[in-house]
Amino acid sequence: MFSPVEQHFFIASRREAPTTSLSYLVSESVPRLGLMLSMCFLEWVQQHPEGCVSLPIGKSASDFINNTHKLLDQWDSPEIRDQRLRYGLLGEKPSLRGLCLVQMGEYYPISPLQHNSLYNFVHKEYI
Repeated sequence: MFSPVEQHFFIASRREAPTTSLSYLVSESVPRLGLMLSMCFLEWVQQHPEGCVSLPIGKSASDFINNTHKLLDQWDSPEIRDQRLRYGLLGEKPSLRGLCLVQMGEYYPISPLQHNSLYNFVHKEYI
């Protein structure tokens, strides 16, 4: 029903298993949701290094983006390593190099080199 990372977040939530045909996770806060989404995304990238993805943009995605940056930038630091182990994000640091990026939410006309473009976020330091 859940990936390893999702399973760790589910157990930490102390909620009963969903009884619906579509499984779901509940987060007690927006910052925690951002961490959960970031870890789930990086877990997915580990499994699909050449996958196709459309990432969120805007203020609602800021916790996701900030957590993704932090996890990738500090992957081997003791703090992040402990956090990754706690939530089951194991294995090698994922690379975003092979991803196919569908920029459905990009603002037009925005230069891909502009600091807040989605293209810049993915390609900046991680490829």
